Amino acid sequence: MNSKAFRWAVILLVWVVVTGLGKVYLLFDEETATSDGYASQVAFIRTLLESGDGPSEMVPLQWIHLLRTAVAVFFDILLSIGGPALVGAVMLAAMFPVMTLFDGSRRMFIGSLMPLSMLVLSYRGVLVLISIGYLLLFLMRNRGGIFLLLSFVLANLSSGAVLTALLISIMIGTQYRRRNVTLKLFIASLAVSLAISALDKYAGFVAGESGYDSTVEGATGLAALLSRSTAFVSILTGDYLRGLIYIGLFFAALFGFIYALNRPRFKGYALIFMTAVPAFLLEGLGVISLIVPVLLLLSGVPLPRRPARPMRRVPRANPTLSQPARHDA
Repeated sequence: MNSKAFRWAVILLVWVVVTGLGKVYLLFDEETATSDGYASQVAFIRTLLESGDGPSEMVPLQWIHLLRTAVAVFFDILLSIGGPALVGAVMLAAMFPVMTLFDGSRRMFIGSLMPLSMLVLSYRGVLVLISIGYLLLFLMRNRGGIFLLLSFVLANLSSGAVLTALLISIMIGTQYRRRNVTLKLFIASLAVSLAISALDKYAGFVAGESGYDSTVEGATGLAALLSRSTAFVSILTGDYLRGLIYIGLFFAALFGFIYALNRPRFKGYALIFMTAVPAFLLEGLGVISLIVPVLLLLSGVPLPRRPARPMRRVPRANPTLSQPARHDA
């Protein structure tokens, strides 16, 4: 079986499984709204809008929650139209452009395994990793600004992913698309979003508000914030499997950093994996967002620190030009 046939086989298999399992993006019920932080945000914004209060009356943080709610409502509409089968199909369609990043690589089959993430992660987590994939599509394949817009929307499903996308855009993006106005707007928007979320979380932890309480008795401020990192909380609550997954991803990024650091063709990955430290310490989904760069490195897709020549628009009609260029510097 050739690489592309294997890719489609994996896609079909995953679609059949998630359809059979009845997997959905988010359950809109009272129990979920009280036990899941993201679900409670969505429920609050929906109640706010139904009460007649418009977005103009929302505080800045609620604008971010509104964006997250829009994604949840979109998938809820899909669920009402075509059930889990349509939701799974749209998720796979959203992932497919990211899978093309692996085309022409030495180990293309690794990219074909990406849909398997839908079996072990929440759909929200899958969209977070796709957000970084869209950013890399814009940078590495010179794709259009629509991918940056989608990356911004999906990255905002997690403040950790916003941090990762912001750091990648600054450290890598400014080298690959230095004069691109869209990228500059993307960076500025991410910075504003991150600042809003960070200030709210820090204020909440300092005040000890509900939902911001520390998992370590007596910890406040930054210490309380760090105490709620996903890996730490997973181990503390006995969810060792999830904790080991996040720790494993962290060490995969650490290994990737060491491996790529002295290899010019892969040095861009070393910069990306530097973001694993703040992502790991603060939020689990920030670590999940590094899955695509890890898989690209394992596949042998080159990512030098800066392109050897100016980026040019790649014509889609010529498949040989759409493969990643192999740079030596």
